[in-house]
Amino acid sequence: TVCNTGVYKIVRHPGYAGMMISLAALPLLTGSFWSIIPAAAGIILLFIRTFLEDDTLKRELPGYVEYSQMTNGGSFRKYGNLILPEDSAAAQALPLLVRNLF
Repeated sequence: TVCNTGVYKIVRHPGYAGMMISLAALPLLTGSFWSIIPAAAGIILLFIRTFLEDDTLKRELPGYVEYSQMTNGGSFRKYGNLILPEDSAAAQALPLLVRNLF
């Protein structure tokens, strides 16, 4: 069944969102410019995993399509696209996979 209570009211994938925040903080915590590379790679991989997992859940989990339609893309429900407005020219120029990440 689809969980849409608690933290899932705000974030569709709270574990992945938390990991992305942790990875984004890694260069600040280590004070190393070079740590940006593995942190960025990890964030990109988590975005891709989230995108692919959403596709699988939409196909295989009853009620997930309705749950995912409460947002216009990305990991954050209700708040929609926090980085690029969906109707902006910049967002429309991005490939679909990249647009759905944010």
